[in-house]
Parts: sequence; structure tokens; C-alpha cells
Amino acid sequence: AAGRVLPVVGAMAARDHAQRLAGFRAVLDGSPLTLLPEIEGRDRHEIVERRVGDALAADPGITAIYNAGAGNSGLIRVIEALPPGRARPVVVLHELVAHSRRALETGLIDVVIDQRPQEEVGRVLARLRQIADRKGAVNSDPIVPAIYVRDNLPPPTTASSEGHIAP
Repeated sequence: AAGRVLPVVGAMAARDHAQRLAGFRAVLDGSPLTLLPEIEGRDRHEIVERRVGDALAADPGITAIYNAGAGNSGLIRVIEALPPGRARPVVVLHELVAHSRRALETGLIDVVIDQRPQEEVGRVLARLRQIADRKGAVNSDPIVPAIYVRDNLPPPTTASSEGHIAP
């Protein structure tokens, strides 16, 4: 089915956000979906909330939102505040944190791509320990992102002060 997808990034100057959006464009290539110009939210929830809210008000034909950056709590607030009768767009965002988990559990969003930042940090610390101990480099397997929908969420755990779900 045809649709209009609103991409949200922190900043196109951020390499990871530009790469995520480029990958998303490649996936959509040849599909009946139209990718709209991206919104830059500067990874700030209040900017994402305002800009996405404005976009949805200006274009009722938006059928999906892909947030490649942060500011997800602002995006979730916009979805919560949609007027009755307004179809909710499909929402895909990154990082399983307390507020994105709640939004997924309650049906406000549809997909969370979790790149497991806590595992990345753990590996960096282990590598720094190896360097400090003058040990050789150990290659590790790549960290494979997890894709969560409402039906396959891991059991609830405690959230850290930064909001990331603790392992």
C-alpha cells in the first residue's frame, strides 16, 4: 500500500543518523512509500515534539514516522495527543528505554530497533582494560541490533538513570 513516511533525525551531520537514514532510503527504494524530507530534531524531545506535531498537522497524509535519532519522548507525546478519529501513523524508533518500552507495550508505537548501547559501552571498557594491561587486541563479534515489537519484548528490568534498560 502507498504511504508517506516522515523521517526524523537528530542532525544529518551526525554520521550514524545519516547512515540510518541512507539505509532506510535504500530499503524503501522501489516501494510504493514516499519518503518525505527529514526533520532535524537535534536529539531534543521538545524540538522533536514541536516539529513532528507541526508536520502531522500540516500533512494528514503521513502514514508512518521513522525516528533515526533521539528525542523519542517528544515523539511519543505527539502520538499520545493525536485527536480522536485521527489515524495513528506507524512509528519506528531506536533504543529500548523506559519510555519507548511503555509506548510499545501500550500500542503507541510499533517497532523499536535496539542497538544495545549498554553492550557497546561494556565492550569499549573491556578494550580499554586490554590496552591498559598491554594485552593484544581481541576481536569480538559485531553487536547485532534487536528488533522489538509488542509481542517479543524481553522481560521488564530496571531502568538506569539515563533511561536505558539495564541488562
